[in-house]
Amino acid sequence: MNKKIIILVVMGAMVSLGFLAKEVTNTQKESQKLGQELVQTATTATDLMQQIKDDPSKKAELFTLSGTEKNATDVMSNLSKQYINAILTQTNEYRENYQKLGLNTLLSGKRLLKDKDMRESYAMLNQAKALSQAQILRFSETQQSFKSSIQNANLNDADKQKMLSVLEPKLSESKANFTTKINLEINSIEQFEKAIEILSHREKWAIEGDDPVFKTDADLNKYNGYMLAIQANSKHGKEIDQKIIDTSRQKINQLSKP
Repeated sequence: MNKKIIILVVMGAMVSLGFLAKEVTNTQKESQKLGQELVQTATTATDLMQQIKDDPSKKAELFTLSGTEKNATDVMSNLSKQYINAILTQTNEYRENYQKLGLNTLLSGKRLLKDKDMRESYAMLNQAKALSQAQILRFSETQQSFKSSIQNANLNDADKQKMLSVLEPKLSESKANFTTKINLEINSIEQFEKAIEILSHREKWAIEGDDPVFKTDADLNKYNGYMLAIQANSKHGKEIDQKIIDTSRQKINQLSKP
């Protein structure tokens, strides 16, 4: 099993903060500084998304926060970086925990021969499913924490409400994308469960090299169907990631214009 967990950073929220710069900051100079900083942060985060999409083994580095918050520029800059850092941390831990499950050996012939009753195989998949399902709740908690940070930020109430009203639909869209991706992961796990069910009938297959080889076309077609469904889920997930990356770059270009 060659499972890839791809980071999903919420760039819509970042770019929205950039468009609010002129309204929340007190001077044109502050507005320009904040706009430039948010563009830089958004660009770095988008580039990081692309790198991790192309190489899922890459660990995401966290952003360094500003020191003392002297003005609205510092406050909004830190808010955006804190939110991205929370998503990056979740992604890093998710990927590390998945790797510890050893799912890349799930369909190894040598491992399958040792797993006489497939108890180990099902345990691995159950842990993977629980891990994936937990991410949706954690993502929601991260978003709620972000909104709480805005409410507690050193900004006036009018600016806080303005930010929350603009960000809310972006956060909802982000959660929908994230949930779709996690559900694709869960569906792939369920396809692997079906594959293990076939493999639990040892009389139906043998090992060649390190791969299971089926004795009938019917079983082979079923097994291959599950593998194709997993590949389709992976492709769909990558398409979601690339669409987010491409949209982010377009928005950043708009934000960069005077």
